[in-house]
Amino acid sequence: MVDYPFQFSRDSLLGKLIAEVWNQIGNDASALEDAFLSNLADGEAFFSTPNVERQVLMNLLPAQFRKHMERAEYIIIGEKIQDLMKGNSHISPVPRADVAFELVEWILTGYENDDLVLDLVRILFNKKIIFPENFLEKLRAQYVHMLNET
Repeated sequence: MVDYPFQFSRDSLLGKLIAEVWNQIGNDASALEDAFLSNLADGEAFFSTPNVERQVLMNLLPAQFRKHMERAEYIIIGEKIQDLMKGNSHISPVPRADVAFELVEWILTGYENDDLVLDLVRILFNKKIIFPENFLEKLRAQYVHMLNET
């Protein structure tokens, strides 16, 4: 099995859109990249999740997240995303940033809780990026624009 490096701004729709909006508002893309990589220990890299594992995670985690959403247990959702990013999850002891990005995109498009979504986006970047107040609005607009182009 070959491990493929995961680059958030190329390999994730949400990551690509975040990078585009970040650049549109006049920020340096290298700050995003540095913050993203700070989730890992020095010298490590993110790799794409093998398809079988991705399918298992994307079947298990949304069901768990729905239960937490119903109970307004937003902190637990953030902790699970952070654990996936850092490889501290009992489900996957390897960093799974690609799955974390996919889950945050799922929440962005399916729920109207802006505070939760913004917090999860910050977790993807190890809480090292301060996103402006209107960032989420611009991100959603970019998402809709991208959908209309296809």
